[in-house]
Parts: sequence; C-alpha cells; structure tokens
Amino acid sequence: MNRKQRGAATDRQFIQDERGWFGRLRSQPGFRTAFVAFCLTVILGIGAPAAYALWTASVNGVVSVKTIQPPLPVIGKPICNDRTPTTVSWNAPPDLPAGAVYLVSVTKSNNDSYVYAQSTTEFIPSQDGDLTRWTGGSLGDPTRTIVTVQAAELNAGISLPRRVDPSRDVARASEVSSGTRLLSLSSVRLVPWYVC
Repeated sequence: MNRKQRGAATDRQFIQDERGWFGRLRSQPGFRTAFVAFCLTVILGIGAPAAYALWTASVNGVVSVKTIQPPLPVIGKPICNDRTPTTVSWNAPPDLPAGAVYLVSVTKSNNDSYVYAQSTTEFIPSQDGDLTRWTGGSLGDPTRTIVTVQAAELNAGISLPRRVDPSRDVARASEVSSGTRLLSLSSVRLVPWYVC
C-alpha cells in the first residue's frame, strides 16, 4: 500500500501505526501477561544453575555439631576434721552429673600440687602413701599445704581412686573451690600424721 492508497482507506487496519514495532506489540491482547511470564522465566533461569550448584554442594558437605555442655558445679570449701585419722570432707552438689568425680588438690607453698581423683566426698590423707612421701613433713618442720576440691570428668579408662595429671587425664573440670589448710607432720617413728 502506498501513501495515496493509505490516505484513501477509511478502515483503521490499513492505517500504519506510528509507534514502531514495540508499540504495535504492546497493543496486542495479553502482552502484559506474556511479558511478565517471559521475565520471570529469564530471571529464574539465570538463578537456577547457581541454586542447583549450591544445593548439590550442601548435599555433599559434612555437618559437624558440637554440643555445649553446661559447666560442672563448683564444690564448696572443704572442711578439715581433726579426728583420728584427720579427714577433709565436702558436700556433694545436687547437680553433679553422672560420671563426674572429685579432684582433690593438695598444694605446697611452692605451688607444687598433688592431684588425687576419687568418687567419695571424704579424703583421708594418711591412707595415701604417695601423698605422705610427697608432703615429706617432719616433726620439727611441718609441711604447710592447702587442700582444694573441684568436680571433674576424666578421660576414658582411668580407674579410681588414684593420683592424676590434670593436663593429661582430665577432660573438663569446674572452678576450684576455696581452700582449707592442712599440716603434714611425721612422728619420731616417721609415721605421718596430719592436722588442720
């Protein structure tokens, strides 16, 4: 159709649209719906490979979970009993978990410590021959020590009661209790005895 023919036409279908090809496309019925569907397809299509890669990576990944255990309860100050034999005792906390033991630390003034693990709430120093040799008190020169107690969980395979190395044998421990004083003496026959 030439210009002359277009001017003679009375029907709108023969009149050329001055808006261009996009204008003609926009005027088609259902264009908006088709355009939105096309854009969503393109946008989701671009993100699909990244989402698939993330999904496959997470499927093959290893998830490690570490449970956080509540802290062990703090033991109250131990009490020294001047009976025969001298004992050091303490009250068991009600919330002590199963498998936890008591670490009894006997510390000399030079900060050298003797750590003993047991499951009972009473410590009898004179019944431990290693402690007696370690304190090494004499009649004229008593060894001054401080006794503290703490709750602890030991590594597997450690039988009780026994002397332990806290850096090697203890899995986790509570805070240390306040201490009580204990003197180590030896009689004339070198029989050790302890006083509060």
